[in-house]
Amino acid sequence: MVDNPDRLVDEPGHRSVHANSVRIVAYWPAARMVITIVALRDTTGALHGPSAWKTTGAALRQYLEVDPDDRPE
Repeated sequence: MVDNPDRLVDEPGHRSVHANSVRIVAYWPAARMVITIVALRDTTGALHGPSAWKTTGAALRQYLEVDPDDRPE
């Protein structure tokens, strides 16, 4: 899911107190829903300690409104 080309990435995560936080919103086919993942990125770029939940509210609306061709890589 973190490699999903249609994902939305917010880095640093907009609500986090950690400068190395990453928020990823993407459709997860296995769950058949849009999922939000929040993790911390280490100095090598690897993500650690992720939390995940079903995306709702503003984050879901944002994901559904963005044209996949306009999403950053």
